[in-house]
Amino acid sequence: MVEVKTKFQSKYSAIVEANRLESLADDKNFLPVYASSNAKIYPYQIMAARFALRSDYLKGCILCDEASLGKTYEALLVACQKWYEGKPNILVILPPNLVPQWKRKLEKDFPTVPFVFWNNSKTLPDEVGIIITTYDIATRHALAVKEREWDLVIFDEADILSKPDNKMVQTLKDAVGNAYKLLLTPTPITMSIMDIYWLIHFIDESVLPDADWFYKRYFR
Repeated sequence: MVEVKTKFQSKYSAIVEANRLESLADDKNFLPVYASSNAKIYPYQIMAARFALRSDYLKGCILCDEASLGKTYEALLVACQKWYEGKPNILVILPPNLVPQWKRKLEKDFPTVPFVFWNNSKTLPDEVGIIITTYDIATRHALAVKEREWDLVIFDEADILSKPDNKMVQTLKDAVGNAYKLLLTPTPITMSIMDIYWLIHFIDESVLPDADWFYKRYFR
């Protein structure tokens, strides 16, 4: 089952809006996102999104705001900016309970950016749009995920990725390859300092020294 959402009064209004936003697409200050969004965005959320996009050479970022501070909006700023820059291969991987929230925010607050819910088919949707799916579906159909070269992959409740020996974590890491990875979690450290190490390692294995050195250096 595939569901596509976008809102325009007519095809003509869609073309006019597309042309207007195209002229803003190269702006790094989220002008096309502001121009098309109905969301109320706070300055700290803008700063977080700009932090995530601060370098074209980064392989990813972790956003660790506490609950209810708007990590979803920060991630949507990044996703929509990528979309307007002509980088449409965007995958959002969520726990099932967060799917309605993401769909609702995209539909209400970012109505000009289409999205598709990938619901347990063996192949990726053919429709154009940000693809939303669950950890279970992305893991089950990892070969389909691996077939596409992603511009951005967002993982919500990403603390689940801090277990490097977990089969699901290994499968997803391999499936998304070198995509820019945006991890959202209010709890980057739960039981051990090594939780944050493995989240960073999931994004880029070359950033930190080996795990033993990191543990001896930072464990208190």
